Amino acid sequence: MKIQHIFLDAVVNGELGSFDDRGAIVTLKEFEQAFPDIKPQLINEYLPSVTMASGQKTQLDNKFLSCICKDVYRVGTDVIEAYCAN
Repeated sequence: MKIQHIFLDAVVNGELGSFDDRGAIVTLKEFEQAFPDIKPQLINEYLPSVTMASGQKTQLDNKFLSCICKDVYRVGTDVIEAYCAN
């Protein structure tokens, strides 16, 4: 299973992050704690690697997070809805 699916499964199931009206907010620390079996280096590289560029409005298959501030990311409602539909 891809790390993207593991990550989004945890978000959708309420095991990772906190929700507001615009989606889920996930911190790097929460991600590390939720998946202690994943190597720290991979975790530290994963979230930035799937973060949309500043100003990018449309998600891509491999870019689906927005960075709110250092080590804090948003999974938008559109991403969650699209993931749940699949």
